[in-house]
Amino acid sequence: MQTKTKKTPNVKLLRMCFLVFTAIIGLWIFGLVKYVDNLPKEKNNDQSVTDGIVIFTGGAMRLEAGIELLNNKKSERLFVSGVGMRTSLDVMLILSGKLPDNILELKDKIDLGYEAKNTRGNAVEVAKWVRENDYKTIRLVTASYHMPRSYFELSSEMPDIEIIQNPVFPEYIKLESWWKSGITKRIMVSEYNKYIARRASSLLGI
Repeated sequence: MQTKTKKTPNVKLLRMCFLVFTAIIGLWIFGLVKYVDNLPKEKNNDQSVTDGIVIFTGGAMRLEAGIELLNNKKSERLFVSGVGMRTSLDVMLILSGKLPDNILELKDKIDLGYEAKNTRGNAVEVAKWVRENDYKTIRLVTASYHMPRSYFELSSEMPDIEIIQNPVFPEYIKLESWWKSGITKRIMVSEYNKYIARRASSLLGI
């Protein structure tokens, strides 16, 4: 009668898998730290005038910052991408923070885009607006942590357009010692994962 022999695990294979897994986690952590370290940390003081200003909706301070640039004559028109289908400009202005006293005069210079549902869609929608107006330079207004992915999407969609980055800094985001803030840490991890996923899909032609 034959006795069944127990199969012993391949120790070398398990060790190799562990080393590979550890290396991947280490690279991911290193990349996350570098990602946060390279984020814009202060307001852009570039005083040049561009053809247009564009805002990616979805965060605090973006509309106010874009309107401030428009009011300071950094461009003749402002485009807000990714607006909710039932949201009007008047509603957006009511929900905004501090706005200039001449906001009624600026309203005619603000265009809204309702097609975009995500950052990639924002880039497509903005590119359409830029081409329709034959613009060559734009200012991009979005949150600091969102800027790398937003800039990548726009520059991929419009490689021939000059893009000046105008980051805003929501108060709930703590870039200094970001790992100590629960909400900041969650946002950084989420945004970093989306960024590397988008870069990977771009390399794969997806």
